[in-house]
Parts: sequence; C-alpha cells; structure tokens
Amino acid sequence: MANEKLSVKIAADASNYNKNLDNATKKTKQFNQTASELGSELKSGLATGAKVAGAAIGAVASSLSAALVAGVKYNAEIEQYQTSFEVMTGSADKAAETMNKLVDLGAATPFETSDLANVTQLLMNYGFTADDAINKMQMLGDISQGSADKMQRIAMAYGQMSSAGKVQLEDVKQMIEAGFNPLQEISESTGESMSSLYQRISEGALSVDEITASMERSTAAGGKYFQSMQKQSETLSGQLSTLKDNAQQAIGAFAQSSSDEIAGNILPTLNDGLEKITEQLKAGNMAAIGQIGGEMIAGLVTSITQRLPSLLSTTTSLLSNLFHSLSGQLPVIMSSLFSGIGDFIKTQFPNVVANFSKLFEGII
Repeated sequence: MANEKLSVKIAADASNYNKNLDNATKKTKQFNQTASELGSELKSGLATGAKVAGAAIGAVASSLSAALVAGVKYNAEIEQYQTSFEVMTGSADKAAETMNKLVDLGAATPFETSDLANVTQLLMNYGFTADDAINKMQMLGDISQGSADKMQRIAMAYGQMSSAGKVQLEDVKQMIEAGFNPLQEISESTGESMSSLYQRISEGALSVDEITASMERSTAAGGKYFQSMQKQSETLSGQLSTLKDNAQQAIGAFAQSSSDEIAGNILPTLNDGLEKITEQLKAGNMAAIGQIGGEMIAGLVTSITQRLPSLLSTTTSLLSNLFHSLSGQLPVIMSSLFSGIGDFIKTQFPNVVANFSKLFEGII
C-alpha cells in the first residue's frame, strides 16, 4: 500500500515537473522572440537615426560648401573692382576707401554693389575723381529711382557732356529717355521757356554746370527725387536687394581666408604647373610631364590639407555658436509662437469658422 502511494506521488511530482518545464521552455521562447524583435526594432531605429543624422550632416555640409563657393566668388569680384580703382586712382588706400563706401551703399540702397561700382568707374573714365564720381553717382541713384539700367544710361549721357565740356542734344535726349528731363527742371526752376533752352543747346550756350545744378536741385530737400534711393530701399524689391548685399558680405567674410589661400597658393601652384607642362609639350619632352604633374598635385594637396583644419575649426565654431544662440533664444521663440497661436485662436479663428460655414452654405 505504501509502495502504491509512493508511486502515485512520484508520478504526480514528475507530471508537475514536466508541466513546469514546458512552461519555462515556452516563456524562454517568448523571451527570446521578444528580445529578437526588440533587437530588430533597435537596429532599425539606429539605422534610421543614422540615416537622418547623415542626411542632416550632408545638408549642412552642402550648404556650407555652396556658401564657401559663393563667398569666394564675391570676394574675387570685390578684389577685381578694388584693383581697378587702384589703377584709376594710383593709390591702394584710396581704392580701398572707395570700395568700402560702395559696399556700404550697396547694403543700404536698392542697388547692388556691382551696379554702384560700374557707374562710379564709368564717371571716373570721363574724368571725375573718385570722391566726385561717388557724389554724382548718388545723385544719379536718386534720379533713376532704384533702376540700375536707368542710372547707367543717365551716367553715360552726363559723363559724355562733362567730358566734352558742352551739352549736346543727343545727350539730353538720352537722359530724357532714361526718365530724367533736365530741361524741364531748369524751365520750372528759372522760368526760362523750353524753346529758349533748346535754342541755347543748338547754339552751344547751355553749360554742363546748368545740367549739374538741375540734378542737384532735383535731389535736394524739396526736389522731385529727394531721398528716392532711401524710399525705394524700403520697398519689397529694395529690401530683397539689400538682403542680397548683406548676405553676400556675410559669406564673403566667412570665405575670406579661403579666398586668400586660393589666390595665394592654390591658383599660383596650378598656373605654374600648367605653364611648365605647356613648355615641355612644346619641346616634345613627354617624360617630364608626369613629374611636373605629380609635383603640382602634391603642392595642391599640401595647400588644401594645411587649410582644412582651419576651415573645419571655423565651421565648427560657427555652427556651435549658432546652435548655442538658438538654444538660448528657444524660450523666447516658443513663447512668441504660442502667444501668436493664442492670439490667432482668440481673434481670427471665429472668423475662419464663420467663413467656412458660409462657404458650405453656398455649396449646399
């Protein structure tokens, strides 16, 4: 009897053990499956995060590269103008002073710096000094009301009559076609008839000084074109032009060291190497070309690698300061955002709902 009870107890214990073992096995499988799914999701999440981070880094790098190229191009243009002014004035200091004035005017007027520089050069070619050319150019800028084409045409006519020392009818017509009639202004200011003015032009008796005085009156306080550039700079088109000039100056400053490296080392290395290769090709010495090319590439790599740490440091510092500034201003930005949304909901949302209701009523 005791043996039968012992057998039953052992069988029962074994049965419970098998059940527990089966449950443990099932739970282990479930744990392994969950861990595997979690690992797959984690792996997918990390891959997605890496892709997003890579795309963001790529976008930043692409934007910085584009800004660097644009900045180098802008610096090259400014350097070209400044070199031209140095030749025309005979002074590097005067050229730098002239260029600085034009850059400042470009950032404060509806004209781009290149437009102002071209007109200033044009007037200087007709015999004006740098300072006088800038003064006359500012009057012409007001008269042309923000139009670079009109300013160029009026400057051409004014320069021609100033260089010749007398007023020609063709020059006056050119001014009139560009939007400025000096004869009408003289007539209104002095009371002299238009027929008399045309008669004096045909006789060569109308002086350039009278045309200049007409321009000065037109742009002085109370004149028709007084502060015209300033007014035009406040329009949408003028502000976009100002924004472009300011952005170009900013990226030019960012790329200045790169511009110096390109002009001082990279381009001279390229030009010197290509000149040597050309000489060897003309001489038929093909064996020397490989050596010259190798030296040229080595020089370029050295210049770029020497410049790269400085460029990366500047870029990193720029981004760090930008993100730091944004993080510091984030509470203000979010406060303004939520305040704006709240004001919209309070003041405009009922009108939006009412308008949509009218729209649906009309459709029905």
